[in-house]
Amino acid sequence: MTRLIHGTYNIGFDLTSLSDDHTTVAADAVLNAGITMDDGFSMSLYIDGKIYGNAVLTHGGVVNLNGSVYGNVGIDSGRGFVASDGRIAGGIALGGGGFVDNGGLIYGGGVGGGGGVTTVINRGRILADTVANTGVLLTGGGIVTNRYTAGQVFEGIISGFQGVVGKSAAVDVYNGYVIQGNITASRGRGVYLKAGGSLTNYSTGKIGGYEGVYGKNHVRITNAGKIQGNGTADFGFGVILFGGGRVTNETTGTIAGHQGIWGGFGGPVTVRNAGTIAGATNAITFNASYNNLLMADPGAVFIGTVSGGNSTLELTSGASAGTLSGIGSQFAGFTSFHIDAGASWSLTGTTILDSDTSLFNEGTLMVPNAVLSDFGVILNYGTIVIDPSTVTMNVLYGTGVVEIDAGTSLTVTGPV
Repeated sequence: MTRLIHGTYNIGFDLTSLSDDHTTVAADAVLNAGITMDDGFSMSLYIDGKIYGNAVLTHGGVVNLNGSVYGNVGIDSGRGFVASDGRIAGGIALGGGGFVDNGGLIYGGGVGGGGGVTTVINRGRILADTVANTGVLLTGGGIVTNRYTAGQVFEGIISGFQGVVGKSAAVDVYNGYVIQGNITASRGRGVYLKAGGSLTNYSTGKIGGYEGVYGKNHVRITNAGKIQGNGTADFGFGVILFGGGRVTNETTGTIAGHQGIWGGFGGPVTVRNAGTIAGATNAITFNASYNNLLMADPGAVFIGTVSGGNSTLELTSGASAGTLSGIGSQFAGFTSFHIDAGASWSLTGTTILDSDTSLFNEGTLMVPNAVLSDFGVILNYGTIVIDPSTVTMNVLYGTGVVEIDAGTSLTVTGPV
C-alpha cells in the first residue's frame, strides 16, 4: 500500500503501520514538524515537498528525496538507502550502513555511515560546517566516490572541518573533483584514513586541508591531481603516513605543503614520483626506523629537501633519460642508490656519497661536466659514462663498463 501526503501540517507525522510503507510527501506538502516511520520493518519514504524537521526511518529502508528537508535524514538501524537530488539542511545518518547517492545539496551536517559498510556516491555538494563537522564520516568502512562531470551544475564537492574520514575500518576513496578540509585549523584534513584503505585522486581531483591526506595502518595513495596541505604551518603536510603505505604520484600529480610527504612512522613507506612533490622546507621526510623506498621516474620534480632516513633511492627507466642533482645536499640520508636496468640517468652538479652509502648501477649512469665523490661502494653492472668530469671512487666492483672521455679526472682510492 502507499500513502500520499498533501497540504501543510504543523504537527509531526509518526507512521507505525505497515500500510504507511511507501509514503510520499507530495510536491505541494509542507511538514513543519518532521516525520518518523517505525513499523518494526524496513520502510520507504519519498519526499517531493518540504519537511521542516527530521525525516527518520527507525528500522532501515529507503529515502528518495527530490524536495527539501530542513533537518536530518536518518535511518537508525538496519541498512539504509538514500538517493537525493534535493536539498538537506542538516545531514544524512545511516546507523547500520548502506548506500547514499547524492546529486543535490547537503549543508550544515555531512554524511555518516555507522556500524555497517557504507557506499557514498557524490555527484553534488556536501558542505559540512568547517568548524566542527565532517563532510563524509564512515565508521564501518566502505567506499566514497566523489564524481566530476564536465558541465554539470553541481560537480562533486565534499567539504567540512575534515572532508572524508574513515574511522574504524578501511575506506577506499575515489576523487574526481574537490575534497576540502579546514586548511587553517590543526587537524583539518582533506582525507583522513584512520583504519587503512586507499585513495585514488584523478587528474581533475583537488584535495586540501591543514593536512591534505592523513593515513594510518597502511594506506595506498595514487595521485594524478593535486593534494595540498597548509604551506606555512610547520605541520602542514601534503601527505602524512603512520603505519606504512605507498604513494604513487603520477606525471600530472602535485603533492605540496609546508612539508610535501612525511612517512615511515609505524611502518615502511614507498613513494614513486613522476610528477611534482614540493615543500616549503622538506619535499619528503622518511623516518630512519624503517627501510623506506623512494622511486624517481625521469622528469620527476622535487622542491625542497628529500631526507632519506637510511632508505633507498631508486632511479627508474622511462621513455627518456632522467637528470638528478643534489645527492648529498638536497637528497640526504640515503644509504643506497639504485639505477634500474634499462634506465638512463645523468648526475649533474656535485654529488657526494658518504662512506656508508652504496651505488648499484644496472643501467646507464652519466656524469656530464660534474663532480662525483663516492666514499662508499659502487657496484657497476651497467655502463658509467664520465664525460668529462672529476670523479673520485673509493671502491668499484662489478662486471660493467666505465667509459672515460677526454678531459676526465678519475681517482680510485680502493680496490677495483
